[in-house]
Formats: sequence, structure tokens, C-alpha cells
Amino acid sequence: MNPPAEIVCPHCNAPNPQGITVCIACGSSLSTDEAASSTLVAPLVGRDNVLASILQDLEIVRSHKRGRFVVIEGEGGIGKSRLSRELVARLWQGDQLAITGRAYADKQGASYWLLIDILSHLFRFEPDMDVEQRRQLVMEGLQRLLGGDATGRTAPPFLWVLDLATESERQEMETLPPEQRQQRLFRSLQALLLMAGEKQPLVLLVDDAQWIDAASADGLIQMLGKRAMMRMLVIAFSRPLFNEEDRPFARLLATTPADTVYPLQPLTDEEARSLLAGLLNWSRAPQALEELVLGRAQGQPFIIEELTRSLVERGILTFEEGLWHFDDEAGVAASLLPLTVRDTVRERLGRLSKVAHGLIDVAAIIGTRLEREILVGATRRLGFDWPEKEIEEALAALVKRDFLLGEEANRFRFRHNLVQETVVFGLDEPQQRRIHLAIGQALELVYQLQLPFVIDRLALHYGQSDDAERAIHYLTQAGTQAVQHFAAEQAKQFFQTALVRFPQEVVNHPNLFIAFGDLLTIMGSYDEAREIYGRGLNVMDQSYAPRFHCQIGITYSLQAEYEQAEQSFSQVLKLVSPNDKKMRAKVYSELGWVRFHQAQIDEAEDLYEQALALLDFGEHEARAQVLNRRAGVAFRKKDLNMAHKLLLRAMDPLSE
Repeated sequence: MNPPAEIVCPHCNAPNPQGITVCIACGSSLSTDEAASSTLVAPLVGRDNVLASILQDLEIVRSHKRGRFVVIEGEGGIGKSRLSRELVARLWQGDQLAITGRAYADKQGASYWLLIDILSHLFRFEPDMDVEQRRQLVMEGLQRLLGGDATGRTAPPFLWVLDLATESERQEMETLPPEQRQQRLFRSLQALLLMAGEKQPLVLLVDDAQWIDAASADGLIQMLGKRAMMRMLVIAFSRPLFNEEDRPFARLLATTPADTVYPLQPLTDEEARSLLAGLLNWSRAPQALEELVLGRAQGQPFIIEELTRSLVERGILTFEEGLWHFDDEAGVAASLLPLTVRDTVRERLGRLSKVAHGLIDVAAIIGTRLEREILVGATRRLGFDWPEKEIEEALAALVKRDFLLGEEANRFRFRHNLVQETVVFGLDEPQQRRIHLAIGQALELVYQLQLPFVIDRLALHYGQSDDAERAIHYLTQAGTQAVQHFAAEQAKQFFQTALVRFPQEVVNHPNLFIAFGDLLTIMGSYDEAREIYGRGLNVMDQSYAPRFHCQIGITYSLQAEYEQAEQSFSQVLKLVSPNDKKMRAKVYSELGWVRFHQAQIDEAEDLYEQALALLDFGEHEARAQVLNRRAGVAFRKKDLNMAHKLLLRAMDPLSE
């Protein structure tokens, strides 16, 4: 056996000589259990070739000053996370700038989540920083990477997407149409990475890329499409995507294929033996232990680690005086050990206390990352009135047993996605719906003054609960927010979830049908848009009919089917109240647009004037649209002076 291992403090990660009971760095207690858990750190085994190839990719980027995009692909539990940690550790030692980002399954509906995570790491945010501290880091980072002249132009999109913008900065971004807003963000990101790469090579590591959100995927597609100009290596770790072409990462790979894909294979028998021995700091594990563990693991590193932890918890492996000992007289039958990944995790979960089991059930539904306040708040909503001391002990046990990892600011993260997935798999649908409801209620309470920042999470959890009213409300808001971010696919998913999950209850939510139809219109899916508007028309009372007919008419107009458009607009004028001036003005404007395209210029001009006469001066956005169209008429008549005046009125409401 090897000499006694150093003990890594589970609180501060400092190395300590074996045999001591208090961490020399932070003063925390080092109990035997804590020491045992801390020494079960998996060495990197069987990945030398992949690691060498990636470092060679980095040399190409460094020497040739052109970017590369590589994908490391493997099933869950094959060792992607361990390889990622090794790469980060090595990259921090070189002259390159390493930036990390992680996608999460429960964040696929959050627009730009991955880009926000990448920027947070780039600007070195800490969890407990306030808005002003983060703003300062952004401005200092941009100054360092871009210089003073470029900082002012580049800062607003970053501050906007990171929710750090002042009111004037936010207005500067949100007055732009969603597509222009997105493009400004993407161009600023490309400029930032291009300039940063001039100073030193960049490496961007993306973990769990299979869960990238659609908006971030759009940004990466643009960036990777220009990687020949950038001194950057992008490394994406992903599970294989079989028959999942609709995933954003699959779309990314189809649009901008990777330069190289490195598939991770199960460990060979010799590599598996080396991993088991390395976990226990032995030169070679006893044959009986190898037969017990490796025969079940089939070369899967995660199973080897989980089975080893299971034997520790059973008392078959013990840690005494800095050394691991295997009790080969314990008589553990191989048939008692689990067969699959989920069985392995489930078997260990079965030894948790009642409180720890209840907490991890709720934690798994919250997502891969979670806040203590939301976790405890949700358990209270579920009727669990555990004392704080028991909660603290249970959370400590979950961390000590490597189910959760403790992070700063009372946050936790699942050590491995397979742990979270196994817990969720063990909960039936009624249980999951009850937990989702409790999480939604906890989020509303904790973030009651900041609901816009957690709309996607509220939509996710209420959307999978039985509270139809709140679910539809938040799904509609999340979809509308995604439209504003030009994240069309994410918005579509929110709206569809509401219609599919709650087909009866949506009749009380006309804004859902309008917002969904408008999204499909923006996407150019006019037939689908008319179907959604038509569904709204059929289930809503007649007071909403003018809105739906008007939107249906717009889809026909955009397809140059002007006769059908006129029929829809005429129907609106029959149904709309004479007092609804805004709707009548909208119809006159849309009819004017039809006449304009039919080359009936004078009629179009008269309709625009009627629309302007109905709109108050305070209705700036509606008036601006009509004034822009009226300027088009003046331009067609070659009255350039009038066209110029009308455009000025459209851009500056005060000039009217």
C-alpha cells in the first residue's frame, strides 16, 4: 500500500497531514468520517489520450491564432465531469484565460442562461455580491479587455442581460426591437472575446452542453461561425443526442459542426482497477474487492465510485490512521450489490435519515443548483416542520456523503446529474406535482419583490403543478419575456405547455392566445398563428373577437393575401365598439397598409390620417407606427420633405 494520504478539508479544501483532528487552514473539525469522505477523490484514469489531444488543440489555437471547436461526448457517468475538472485545473496553470459555463436541465427555459453563466465567470462574480459590486466588475473587466473608448459602447448589452443596467441603460436596450437587441448582445460578446484573445489564448469550457438554452445556442452559433478569426478553443461536454434533433445543442452542431468529436469509452479492466486503487490510495486493491466492485461497474467510473462509497457506508471499507482497510471477512454477497447506475445511487439513498431523504427529494425537483431558503421553504409548504438543527444535520450528511456539494451563500449543487435524475425517477407524478407546487410557492415568497428575475422558474414549477391559474399566468409571462429576448423557441415551449397542460382552464386567459399567435406571426408561421387565434376566438367571449380578427387579418396581409385580410379587418369594424378608438385606429392603419401594397396610395393616405385622428398624443408607439407608414406614402409621392418631417415626428414624440 502507498503511504498515508493527506486529508483534504471538506470545508476549505486545504490539505492536512493525516492524524490531525482540526484543519490547519480554517480550524474546522476533521472527524474520521469527514476525513474518510474527503480522501475518496477519483484520480483521472484512462483519459490521457483525450487530454493530450485537447492540449494539442490548444497549441493549434495558440500558434495559428485561429479558433477550434471540440466536443467531448459520453453517456452519464462515463467521466466527463472528472475530465472537465482536470482540464480546468491544468488550464489555470498556463498563460491562457479559461472561462467556464454550465448548462442545466432546469434552466433550458431561461433565455441566455449559459451566456449569463459564462459572463459571470469571465467578470469573476461572487454569489454574495450586490448589484453595484457586479457592475463595477463588469466595467473594470471591459476596461481591461477593450480599453476605455469601447467600454461605453459595449457595456449596455452586458449590463442588460446580467440584470445590472440602470433605468436609462435598460431603456436604451429595450427600445430596440428584440432581434436588434439580441444582435447587439451577440456582436458585443464577439468583440469582447476577439479582443481578449489578442491578449492571451482563450479556452471556453461548456459543461452539460446537451441542455443549452435556445438563446445561448444562437449566440454560440454566431460566435463559432467566426471562430477562424478568434484565438479561442471551445470545449463542449455533452451526452450523446440520439433522435433529439430539436434540442438547441443539436441545432448548433448541425449549423456549426465541431472540428473534432472525442467519444469517451468505458474504462478497460486495467484502467478500472487503477481507478479503484486510486480512490483508496492503494497501489492495487485486493482481488476480492475488485471482483465485488468491478464486475458490476462494467468500466463506468461513476458506478465504481458509488459502489465504493456504498461499501464505506456499510462498514466494509473503513478508514483508520490515514489508511483504508477492506474487511474481506464481512461476507458481503455480490448479489446484494446493485446492478445499474440508478440502483447504485438508490441503494445509497436508502440509508439516509428521514429528514435527509425528504430534503433531497425536494432538492431534486428544484434542480441541479438550489438555494437553502427555497429548499426549506418548500419543505415547510409540504407540511414538514423539522427543527432547524435536524435540517442542518441532514444537509451536512448529504454533503458529507457526496450527494450534494456545498457552495457559497447557502447554495448547494448535486455532485452528479445522475444522482438528481435517480431521485426524480423514484418519485411518482402526484408527488412531483405537489413538490413543484410547494417550490413555486416558496419562490413567490422569497422573491416577492423580484418576480421578473425568476419568471422562468415560476413557469417551470407551477407549469408542472396542479395550480392551473398560476401556471398559465407565469407560463404566459415567461413566454412574453422570452419573446422580448428574441428567444422564439423558448417562448413557444412556454405557450405550448400552457395549452397542452391546461386545455380547459386557458379559456380565462385571452392574453395567452394573443401572445402565442403574435410569436408565431413573428416567426413567419402564419397558418399556425391563425390556428391559435382561431382557438382563442372559439373559446373566448365576444368582447375579445375584434382583437383576434384583427390579428388574423395581419397574418393574411403579411402573406399578401389582401382579400382575406380585408375581410378580417371589415369584421373587426362591425364588432368593435365605437368607443374603442385604439382598435379602430389599428384597423385603419392595417387597411392603409393593404391599400399601399395594392398601389392605392391616396386611399392609404386617407386611412392613415383617420388612424392618427383617433390616437391620443400620449400613445407614442401606435402613433409612431402610423407616422412611419404615412412617411412611406409621402416618399412614394416623391414628397421627400414631408417624408422627413413625418419620420422626425415618429422618432420624437415631443415634436408633435
